Amino acid sequence: MLSLGSFKTGAILLSGLFVYDIFWVFFTPVMVSVAKSFDSPIKIAACPFSMLGLGDIVIPVIFVALALRYDVSRGKESNYFKSAFLGYTVGLVCTIVVMNWFQAAQLALLYIVP
Repeated sequence: MLSLGSFKTGAILLSGLFVYDIFWVFFTPVMVSVAKSFDSPIKIAACPFSMLGLGDIVIPVIFVALALRYDVSRGKESNYFKSAFLGYTVGLVCTIVVMNWFQAAQLALLYIVP
Protein backbone atom coordinates (compact mmCIF):
# COMPACT_ATOMS: atom_id res chain seq x y z
CA MET A 1 0.00 0.00 0.00
CA LEU A 2 1.25 3.45 -0.87
CA SER A 3 0.85 6.16 1.74
CA LEU A 4 2.36 9.47 2.74
CA GLY A 5 3.82 9.99 6.18
CA SER A 6 2.91 13.64 6.62
CA PHE A 7 1.35 16.65 4.95
CA LYS A 8 4.84 18.10 4.49
CA THR A 9 5.94 15.06 2.47
CA GLY A 10 2.74 15.22 0.40
CA ALA A 11 3.17 18.93 -0.28
CA ILE A 12 6.79 18.42 -1.34
CA LEU A 13 5.78 15.53 -3.62
CA LEU A 14 2.95 17.50 -5.25
CA SER A 15 5.18 20.58 -5.69
CA GLY A 16 7.91 18.50 -7.30
CA LEU A 17 5.45 16.82 -9.66
CA PHE A 18 3.97 20.23 -10.48
CA VAL A 19 7.38 21.53 -11.65
CA TYR A 20 8.07 18.22 -13.45
CA ASP A 21 4.75 18.49 -15.32
CA ILE A 22 5.34 22.12 -16.30
CA PHE A 23 8.70 21.24 -17.86
CA TRP A 24 7.59 18.12 -19.74
CA VAL A 25 4.23 19.44 -21.00
CA PHE A 26 5.06 23.04 -21.94
CA PHE A 27 8.79 22.98 -22.78
CA THR A 28 9.12 19.65 -24.60
CA PRO A 29 6.85 17.79 -27.02
CA VAL A 30 7.51 14.48 -25.24
CA MET A 31 4.48 14.23 -22.92
CA VAL A 32 1.94 15.20 -25.56
CA SER A 33 3.36 12.87 -28.20
CA VAL A 34 3.54 9.95 -25.74
CA ALA A 35 0.01 10.62 -24.48
CA LYS A 36 -1.38 10.67 -28.01
CA SER A 37 0.50 7.66 -29.35
CA PHE A 38 0.75 5.37 -26.33
CA ASP A 39 -2.36 3.22 -25.97
CA SER A 40 -2.56 1.73 -22.48
CA PRO A 41 -4.67 1.88 -19.34
CA ILE A 42 -2.48 4.60 -17.78
CA LYS A 43 -4.25 7.36 -19.65
CA ILE A 44 -7.88 8.30 -19.41
CA ALA A 45 -9.41 9.88 -22.47
CA ALA A 46 -12.85 11.30 -21.70
CA CYS A 47 -12.94 13.30 -24.93
CA PRO A 48 -10.52 13.63 -27.85
CA PHE A 49 -8.75 16.58 -26.22
CA SER A 50 -9.08 15.44 -22.63
CA MET A 51 -6.19 13.17 -21.72
CA LEU A 52 -5.50 12.62 -18.05
CA GLY A 53 -2.58 10.50 -16.98
CA LEU A 54 -2.52 8.14 -14.05
CA GLY A 55 -0.24 10.53 -12.14
CA ASP A 56 -2.82 13.30 -12.49
CA ILE A 57 -5.36 11.14 -10.72
CA VAL A 58 -3.55 8.84 -8.29
CA ILE A 59 -0.94 11.12 -6.69
CA PRO A 60 -3.38 13.90 -5.67
CA VAL A 61 -5.86 11.29 -4.41
CA ILE A 62 -3.16 9.89 -2.12
CA PHE A 63 -2.89 13.37 -0.62
CA VAL A 64 -6.70 13.50 -0.22
CA ALA A 65 -6.54 10.08 1.50
CA LEU A 66 -3.94 11.49 3.88
CA ALA A 67 -6.41 14.25 4.78
CA LEU A 68 -9.07 11.61 5.49
CA ARG A 69 -6.66 9.66 7.64
CA TYR A 70 -5.85 12.81 9.59
CA ASP A 71 -9.53 13.58 10.12
CA VAL A 72 -10.18 10.05 11.40
CA SER A 73 -7.17 10.17 13.74
CA ARG A 74 -8.48 13.37 15.35
CA GLY A 75 -11.71 11.60 16.19
CA LYS A 76 -13.91 14.66 15.92
CA GLU A 77 -15.62 16.36 13.00
CA SER A 78 -12.95 17.94 10.85
CA ASN A 79 -13.10 19.43 7.38
CA TYR A 80 -9.65 18.62 5.98
CA PHE A 81 -10.91 15.70 3.92
CA LYS A 82 -14.02 17.51 2.69
CA SER A 83 -12.08 20.58 1.59
CA ALA A 84 -9.28 18.50 -0.02
CA PHE A 85 -11.79 16.35 -1.89
CA LEU A 86 -13.81 19.36 -3.04
CA GLY A 87 -10.64 21.14 -4.19
CA TYR A 88 -9.46 18.06 -6.09
CA THR A 89 -12.86 17.63 -7.77
CA VAL A 90 -13.06 21.30 -8.79
CA GLY A 91 -9.48 21.17 -10.10
CA LEU A 92 -10.19 18.05 -12.14
CA VAL A 93 -13.34 19.57 -13.65
CA CYS A 94 -11.44 22.78 -14.48
CA THR A 95 -8.71 20.74 -16.16
CA ILE A 96 -11.17 18.89 -18.39
CA VAL A 97 -13.04 22.10 -19.27
CA VAL A 98 -9.84 23.97 -20.18
CA MET A 99 -8.48 21.05 -22.25
CA ASN A 100 -11.70 20.86 -24.22
CA TRP A 101 -12.06 24.64 -24.52
CA PHE A 102 -8.57 25.22 -25.94
CA GLN A 103 -8.33 21.78 -27.60
CA ALA A 104 -4.72 21.53 -26.45
CA ALA A 105 -2.72 19.70 -23.84
CA GLN A 106 -2.83 21.16 -20.34
CA LEU A 107 -1.15 19.92 -17.23
CA ALA A 108 -3.76 18.81 -14.77
CA LEU A 109 -1.60 19.53 -11.73
CA LEU A 110 -1.73 23.23 -12.66
CA TYR A 111 -5.40 23.19 -11.66
CA ILE A 112 -5.29 20.47 -8.98
CA VAL A 113 -2.26 21.37 -6.83
CA PRO A 114 -3.25 24.90 -5.72
